[in-house]
Amino acid sequence: MAVSVFWCEVASFTEQAVRIAPARARVSSRAGQWATEQVGRRGRTAAEIAEELGCAWDTVDRAVDRWEEALLAADTDRVGAVDALRLDETLFQRRGRRNTRMWRTSGSAD
Repeated sequence: MAVSVFWCEVASFTEQAVRIAPARARVSSRAGQWATEQVGRRGRTAAEIAEELGCAWDTVDRAVDRWEEALLAADTDRVGAVDALRLDETLFQRRGRRNTRMWRTSGSAD
């Protein structure tokens, strides 16, 4: 019995579906929105979500940066009047030969 083998002329391909994931996003829109809700409403950390999704914490952090404005715009009743604003700067990385410090500023309202 003879077996025919057909080879595909294209070795690999890339397809973009903006409905599934925005351009240059590392997670799908659905995963990004879910991660943002977990961080914003549930108070979970990006590292916690990253472990659950099986990715790096900065991937979750970028997703939250992408979707946070939409979350806040849709939920205006969640944040009331602000009496005080707390800011915290955290050293999160030293980079390069001279160990240049990279800082992250975060805040909370009272």
